[in-house]
Amino acid sequence: MSTSAERPRMAPSALYFPWQTGRSAVNCELSSSTGDNAAACRAPQWFSRWALVIAAVCVWFSSSQTAMAFQGFGPAVSDVSPSDISAWLQDIPLKTTRKGILPEETELYYRVLEYTQSVDPAELEKAAIEFMRERWKGSKYSHLPFAEFPVFVDMYQHPEAYQGRPVVMRGHLQRSVVSPAGDNGYGIQSLCEGWLFTDDSQSNPTVVVSTSFPPDLPVGEEPVDKVTAVGYIYRLYTYEARDAGRFAPLMMAKPIRWTPPAAQDDNSSWGGLILGFLAMLAISGWVAVRWNERIPKPNGQRPGRELPAEIVSPEASRSEVKYPRDDPRG
Repeated sequence: MSTSAERPRMAPSALYFPWQTGRSAVNCELSSSTGDNAAACRAPQWFSRWALVIAAVCVWFSSSQTAMAFQGFGPAVSDVSPSDISAWLQDIPLKTTRKGILPEETELYYRVLEYTQSVDPAELEKAAIEFMRERWKGSKYSHLPFAEFPVFVDMYQHPEAYQGRPVVMRGHLQRSVVSPAGDNGYGIQSLCEGWLFTDDSQSNPTVVVSTSFPPDLPVGEEPVDKVTAVGYIYRLYTYEARDAGRFAPLMMAKPIRWTPPAAQDDNSSWGGLILGFLAMLAISGWVAVRWNERIPKPNGQRPGRELPAEIVSPEASRSEVKYPRDDPRG
């Protein structure tokens, strides 16, 4: 997200003292004049010296306050962890009507963004899932499967619970912008901003800021499907809508994960081939069954020739044959 803004520069000190105007006209010559004249001359000098002292104190106080703003908010890095960086964000407003990134939070903005890039991706996603699971268990949506937990709705209703905590959000980008980063001490060169819409957010975006986009990801107003963002909720970001000002969660994220359309088509083609092959097998099986049903079956089996229980010799078989009485073989 473009901070518009670089760090505010201190204007050169241009104090104006009315009592110093025409100072050369004040005739403070200390000569051998009377004591009354000398006392009258010392009075303006005394007043001017004290005015300079007061002015110097004011300049020092103003400079120290500006320096504190440049140093940013929050404690040292040792007081945060991949599962919780809310200690850094306790001094910034969760919600403000001022649009964009405030000048006094510029250093913190880049600090959180740089820290997000340095955290191990697997560790960050694990911490995000654990936090989201805790929110799901204690919410009114616990009767739903965890995969159906409306993260955006819960976050919008309870933003204070999410500030500084990691989340995983999936959906599509409706807008993506790349802009140069402002002056910062963290080596960040580019700001990549994406407006992410999830299934439960309807027309309400989450503004995702990272330091890079995936290669070939379309930049502009073109919708981009199948994206995943993992990062920390920084605060609610104020933006101008058609009707009035609105708030959107601002996430400092790792580089967005995106499945390009070509990869989606490849997966779809393999799935189509597998489904087609299974369909062919099913059709072949059905045809085979129907074919077998159409083959006519005999009503009864033809009686087979009975074989003797045991094989006997020809002589024995002839001896068992009975001939007529007048047959000479008998």
